[in-house]
Amino acid sequence: MLSATKNKKFIKIAACLFMLSAVFLLANYTLAAVDVGLEYAAQTGLGGEDIRIIIARIIRIIIGFLGIIAVGLIIYAGWLWMSSEGNEEKITKAKQVLKNAIIGLIIILSAFAIATFVLNKLIGATSSGPETGGGPGNGGGGIAALGSGIIESHYPGRNQKDVPRNTKIVITFKEPMDTSTLIINNLINSNNIKIYKSVDGVTGPTVSDVQASKSADNKIFVFKPKQYLGSSAEKIWYSVALSKNIK
Repeated sequence: MLSATKNKKFIKIAACLFMLSAVFLLANYTLAAVDVGLEYAAQTGLGGEDIRIIIARIIRIIIGFLGIIAVGLIIYAGWLWMSSEGNEEKITKAKQVLKNAIIGLIIILSAFAIATFVLNKLIGATSSGPETGGGPGNGGGGIAALGSGIIESHYPGRNQKDVPRNTKIVITFKEPMDTSTLIINNLINSNNIKIYKSVDGVTGPTVSDVQASKSADNKIFVFKPKQYLGSSAEKIWYSVALSKNIK
């Protein structure tokens, strides 16, 4: 009777630990749903994934593997305990394995929580809010801020360097925009969008022969200059200015 009571107690503990680990280790990783700008890079024709997502996936795999080992040890301890038939030596060994497995599982879950927190903070610090400034050398551009935080993100980023000359400019707004203030006949509205060499300033010559497209929700706008920006012989900085008339 005493052995049966111990077995029931162990089963309850193991079930609770298994469900707890499943919540942490089998749930969708929160970083996967975070917008880190990969879709913008895809629209520019550039391959590769964001290094933060790669790191997150590696951490997820490692922690998941360790979690499986910990759960396996808990199951093994349960098997030892339930098959001990009152043998104190086997019960003691089962308790020791169970204790170590629980400690390991707590460490794993703590590591998961810390890694998730740090990576979420990292992404939040590098991908939120509008950016301002000049553009990358060898073609490309930075985005001048429009309004108060209306720009969600943009590509190329502020002060980004070594961007290919055929790169598309992608701007994402936080809310749907009036497309007529940005696009006219599949071209940029040159009255409200200025693409220019940073050295010339916004009042200098601008690039106006630029194809324009948008997403269905009128939040993402993609601008593709028909002629490559910059020069093959030297690095040239470009900027993009958005008029306050855009709405």
